[in-house]
Amino acid sequence: MEQAMLIRDHKQTILNLLQEGKALMESAGDKERAAVLEKNRQETEAKTSPTMMFYGLYNAGKSTIINALCQDDVAPVGDVPTTTEIQRIHWKGYTLIDTPGIDACTEHTKIAEKEIRESDVVLFVMDNADTFDNALVYRTIVNILDMGKPLAVIINQKNIDEEEDINIPVPEQASMRNIVKKVSLNLETQGRRSSAQLVAQRRNYLGIFPLNGLMAFSARQQTNADGREGYLGISGITSLKNALDTAIAHSQQVYMLQTPLINLRDTLRQAAEEFQASSIYGEKQQMAKNREALLLSRQRLRDRLLADGLRKIEATIEQMNASAAAGQRVEDPSQKLKEELQALLREAAEQEKAVLQSTLTLEAMPGYQPEEASATNQSEKEGFDLFDLLADVPIIIDGPGFPIPIPGGVIVKLVKVLFKLIFGDSDSSNQQAAAESQERLANYYRWRNEMRDQEIKIKAVYEKSVNDFLAQVYDPQLAEIDRILADVDKTCAKHTETLRELEQLQLRVSDEMVALAVS
Repeated sequence: MEQAMLIRDHKQTILNLLQEGKALMESAGDKERAAVLEKNRQETEAKTSPTMMFYGLYNAGKSTIINALCQDDVAPVGDVPTTTEIQRIHWKGYTLIDTPGIDACTEHTKIAEKEIRESDVVLFVMDNADTFDNALVYRTIVNILDMGKPLAVIINQKNIDEEEDINIPVPEQASMRNIVKKVSLNLETQGRRSSAQLVAQRRNYLGIFPLNGLMAFSARQQTNADGREGYLGISGITSLKNALDTAIAHSQQVYMLQTPLINLRDTLRQAAEEFQASSIYGEKQQMAKNREALLLSRQRLRDRLLADGLRKIEATIEQMNASAAAGQRVEDPSQKLKEELQALLREAAEQEKAVLQSTLTLEAMPGYQPEEASATNQSEKEGFDLFDLLADVPIIIDGPGFPIPIPGGVIVKLVKVLFKLIFGDSDSSNQQAAAESQERLANYYRWRNEMRDQEIKIKAVYEKSVNDFLAQVYDPQLAEIDRILADVDKTCAKHTETLRELEQLQLRVSDEMVALAVS
């Protein structure tokens, strides 16, 4: 009783959501979707039994399996596509739907795909001859699972292994077990391409059922009940029936309510996507993409200028240290370093221009004017220009100068004096020279320490110059884009509000789907 009340509550919630969706579509001027949602609401209110759709490649045995379940010739069979339209068959409180197979023809495929959305459970039929290796099969199955539809895979044994014992039930035969393993592997492989969740762990995946549809259908020819049940048991159709009577029958009310929820979810998604892609949002979308492109361009240029520039600074300092250690006179490299960094800026900026040229939609940029073939003075043309964006703005390295270089030959002279001291030549003149050399050596190490401090300051000045350059180049364009985006938001406030209502209703639909799934 409590479960029945809970289902009734869910049904009323879903009817209310469909009504709200219809009203929202009407207010947005989308009469076609409003009519679809009203139709779904009426069908949901009137529906009393779940629908199970048989789907799969043509000639896999869908109609034969339906006949086997019903033990009657209710669906046409043949070696060519015989089902050309939707057929509805009533069986044990279910509505079985026989559909045209995928790959039969384009028109039939469209008919079947439309019916999937209206069905509560999908039974996907493949055979053990060749369809279990067809990539289209697994893409279709995963697509249906991604929709949220409960789905079971049926492997129909059309080719019988002569080495198998005919008294062994089809699901337990070695050849069919191997195919089940292969189908499971193929399905998981395809499933990983669309979702991180394993197919076998999805709530709406009901499993794989191997059976022999023709053998099951032939059971009706048995004259006694035991023989008939024996045929059905060996054929594997009994396992499928049990699954329908447990997993599906137990949740049939839930499955029936999931269908309108899934359809409402997809309708709202499609409407939201159209609202986002509508012409009124075109300018905003292009401007937003350009803003993102400029931000990425700014980050790329900053990363390159800092990485290459800091390496140049380090290489210059290292070269000075090596010259000083070799006893050579060290010259002030400030001017040369500035020139190298300026050259780096020009090269990096030119390459970034080329990237932006292929990334930005120029027509959407502030002030852009199309270039006229008949223009006589392009230099006077106003509007957006990539060369204006990345103009040659100098990077100023205006930090403290390098310290005074030490005299040449310090290390060489010191070594000579130490050599004499070690070998006993200790006259006063040598001692004095040693003292002078020690002082020079101390000066050298003081100079090295000062150089390390200078390196830190130079890098900090360079990094600030890069950041100032990027702010001068990019910030005005970004600010102008933000201003235009704000204006666009004002002009399409009603459109934005409708989109927000669509998104909020989608969230409520998602919440109801979760609540229904755990009922």
